[in-house]
This record gives sequence, structure tokens and C-alpha cells, in this order.
Amino acid sequence: MKRPDLSEFNLSQNDVSAIRKYAHILTKKEAILKYIYTASFLTRCAFILCTLLLFFATKSILLSVATVFVVFLFIRLTYFAERYFSGEPKKPKEVVPPYTKDICTAFFPPFALGFILVFWITTNPSTSFLGAFISCAAVALLKVAKCLWIICPNHQPSGFLEKKKALQMYEEKEKEYNALLEEKRLCDEAKVLIEKQEARKAAAKAAETAESEKKNARKNIEFWQELDGLTFEHEFAALLKDSGYTGVNLTATTGDEGIDLWGTDPHGNTCIFQCKAYKDPVVPAQVRELLGSLASVKSKAKYAVMVALSGTTAGALSFAKKNELLIWNGKTLTEMAKSAVFSTRA
Repeated sequence: MKRPDLSEFNLSQNDVSAIRKYAHILTKKEAILKYIYTASFLTRCAFILCTLLLFFATKSILLSVATVFVVFLFIRLTYFAERYFSGEPKKPKEVVPPYTKDICTAFFPPFALGFILVFWITTNPSTSFLGAFISCAAVALLKVAKCLWIICPNHQPSGFLEKKKALQMYEEKEKEYNALLEEKRLCDEAKVLIEKQEARKAAAKAAETAESEKKNARKNIEFWQELDGLTFEHEFAALLKDSGYTGVNLTATTGDEGIDLWGTDPHGNTCIFQCKAYKDPVVPAQVRELLGSLASVKSKAKYAVMVALSGTTAGALSFAKKNELLIWNGKTLTEMAKSAVFSTRA
């Protein structure tokens, strides 16, 4: 569906502006006509009329305004008192359309401004009250003139009803078009979300497959022999976790006191590990180094393990057995990977 165009409905932008302008005038006209029949409007008209009559009779604007104000205040108070003592339910407050709230006059601002201006010029209170009343009346007349201009002339553009109907059809089509756009946007977002979820699932599956392949690879001695020293330590730590060890932590590369890993075996014993991913067997000097490391942390670790990928020399093995140090070689690692459970002390 393509976006609707005004020309398809025999409309121009000027037609749309004229229709909306006239619709706005109709709204104002309805509000004004509604307000004319309210008590608020009639009361204000009566107030102004009575004031003018008294002014022509007394020639005193101050006396006229004061008299009419007192009379209207007395009538209002009498009305409220009668309703209060009669126990009649309170009537809902009359709602006045915002545009026509002050058709006759916005009393206070023009009255105060006129009084201050005339008093500043003449310093005569009576003349000031007259000037204030005239300014107030001028504002009222301007508002009344504006309202009459809205009510009386026929502002309806030519072919209004047909063009209004065409505009309504155009707006309905545009609403349908926007609804389709929104639906398409939601569908695209849902599609992108599904694609992201599928990508995450695929990535998770790939990672799971890679981890599974790596676990299978650990069962072969060739896997361990191809690793460098640091990678060997990381893979060995992963193997320990798979075999039931907890608290497996790699130490810093420097200042580790000859300890590569810490861990706690399935029996709850804390132990230390030293990894030697060498192509040659470990010699006694290196085993003695592990013994020194165990001695430095004897209060924390119960035993120590030398992980010698290529095994040890006879002298190194004899020294290890004599000092109760465990030696794990490449075969030990592959057996651990196959069983995933390994007893450190049988």
C-alpha cells in the first residue's frame, strides 16, 4: 500500500487549510452561542446596562458602579442564603467555554490599568474611575466585536461539505497507511529479535560443541603436548573443575612462590599444583622446589602435586615418594579426562 496523496481526492493543501480554519471557527461559534445563554453572560450584561443607566441618571460613574455592585452582591447573597437554609442540594458549577469566559470584559486588568493611567495623569479619583470604566468597556467592545465577527458572517468556503468528506476519506486512508507502517515496524523488530535469539542459541550451541570437543580432546596426550605453558595451566584448571575440584585458582605469573594453581579436592583437602609442560622429564631439583613451596604454605595446603607432562626421572620420582609429593604425568591427565573423577589419595 502506497502513501495516500491529496491529489487523489481532488484536494490541495490550500483546501485542507481552509477546511480546518472553518472547522476551528465553527468550534468557536458553538462555544460563543453556548455561552450567550448562560447565567454568567446575562449577569454581566445586566451589570453593565444598569451601570450605564445609573451613570446617565447620576452623572457619577463611581456612584453608579458602587450602587450596581452592592445590588448585585445583595441579590447573590440572598440567593445563597435561601438555598442554604432551604437545604437544597448544591447545583454543579456551570462550565464556561474557555474561549468565551470573558466575552463582555476581562474586568480587572483593563479597569486597573485604566484607573492607574488616568490617575497618574489627572490625580482625580472620579475621572480615574471614568477612565477605568471606559478602558474596560473598550476591551469588552473589542471582544464582543470579535465574537460577532465569528457568529454573523458566513465563513464557509465553497464546496465545504464535499471537500470535508474527501478530507475525511484521505485522513482515514492515511491512518490505515500509518497503521500498516507501524505493523511492519513491529514485525521487523520481532524478526530482528528472533534472529538475535537464534544467533545467541547458535553461538551457545557452538560454544557448547567447542567445549565438548575440547573435553574429548583432553583425553588424548597429543592435545596436552601441543599446549604452551600458560595455556596448559588454564586447560589443567578446567580439567580439575570437571573432575570435582573446587576453589581452583591460577596464581600470578610472578611472585607465586613456585605455585601455579590452588584447589580443593573432592575430599575437602586443599592442595597446590606446579605445572611442568616440558618435553623432557622433571629432574630432582624441580621437585625439591615444589617441596619448598609446600613448606611455605604448609598451614594452608595439605599436600602438593607436580604435574609433569613428560614424567620425571627416577631420582625425582624417588624424592617425591620420600617426601609424599604426588606426581601426575600425561597419562594421568588423559585418565582424568576420560573418567572425570580422580582420587588423589587412594
